[in-house]
Amino acid sequence: MRANLKAAIEVRFGSQIAFARVVSLHPVRVKRVCNGWAEPTSDERAKMTEAFRADADWLFSTFRIQAPCNLEVPDSPTAA
Repeated sequence: MRANLKAAIEVRFGSQIAFARVVSLHPVRVKRVCNGWAEPTSDERAKMTEAFRADADWLFSTFRIQAPCNLEVPDSPTAA
């Protein structure tokens, strides 16, 4: 998820749809980029960065939580 991009959109434009109109992109494309499901093209990246006048690396940074590798499942209680 690109939390910085999502937060910036909410603060400046109020919604992803309003932002999509400003940068001339389809709202579904904006949603996919915001959620980290798609990488923005260089043209999309430039349009979005210009709309905020922000650092592109900050704006498009991703937030990932790594799952633990060795999860142990406790034994189920047995009837006595």
